Amino acid sequence: MLKRFQFRGSFGKVFGDTIEISKKRGATHPRQLTGWGARITLFYTCLMIFFFFLSIRLFHLTLVEGAQNRNLSEQNRVKTAVIHAPRGIFYDRRGVPLVQNVPAYRVTGPCIKNEPCPTQFMTQEKLASSNLSRDSVYLERDFLRQYIYSFEMAHLLGYLGELSAEEVTNPFYTYQDYLTGDRLGRFGLEAQWEKNLRGIDGKELIEVDAAHNKIRTLGKIDAIPGTDITLAIDSDLQRIAYQAMGEYSGAIVVSKSKTGEILALVSTPSFDTNEFHKGLTTEAYQQLVT
Repeated sequence: MLKRFQFRGSFGKVFGDTIEISKKRGATHPRQLTGWGARITLFYTCLMIFFFFLSIRLFHLTLVEGAQNRNLSEQNRVKTAVIHAPRGIFYDRRGVPLVQNVPAYRVTGPCIKNEPCPTQFMTQEKLASSNLSRDSVYLERDFLRQYIYSFEMAHLLGYLGELSAEEVTNPFYTYQDYLTGDRLGRFGLEAQWEKNLRGIDGKELIEVDAAHNKIRTLGKIDAIPGTDITLAIDSDLQRIAYQAMGEYSGAIVVSKSKTGEILALVSTPSFDTNEFHKGLTTEAYQQLVT
């Protein structure tokens, strides 16, 4: 900036009547930051930008998605486990059980080393030899169907089969009230009396830890067992009739003439119905149906 001063007077012949004295002050150009000053300014600028985006993200998580995040947190802490109802038992005319429900476990999630595994059934012996914790939320108590007269009554009682995800979700099927992995009657009296034998599953609301292990039970609805069914079949007569067939192919029907009750119903060749809950391969199934 220049300031102009004027002096008026007589200074002789060397100088004129008016002398202008100019004085130059500091330039008005902005100061340039160098060294530590520039670094500190850059640091604070980046810090402000970071806190700005952090505030936006915090606002989004707490206000915009707050309710959803709270629900997800609650779902991670509280799980609903299914209490599977024991299936109804078949009895012969004298009250002798023809089938039994063996206590087992159903694996519904990651089993070993967080590796996903399909829904499967495990016996108590198999569970004891595995690395899966008994308190795991992915472990549900269930039952395996065991047929006492597996060959003798294979065609009479039938067997159970596991439901696929397609059958559960497909509206053309009538399994909408079932869960993926449930087993239902596929053949024989097991299929004929499915609705009576099935029962009603219960529920258990449990609190879990970060490892998905059970901490405590918050609420519980007990399962209702399926209805037991007593048949007119005589298990001893059924066994004798099957043995009488030997290696022959054919059928034997023994009925009570006065009442029409079926006392024995045998068809050969037969098959082991207990193999179905172990998981038949495609080749093994083809051998049974051919």
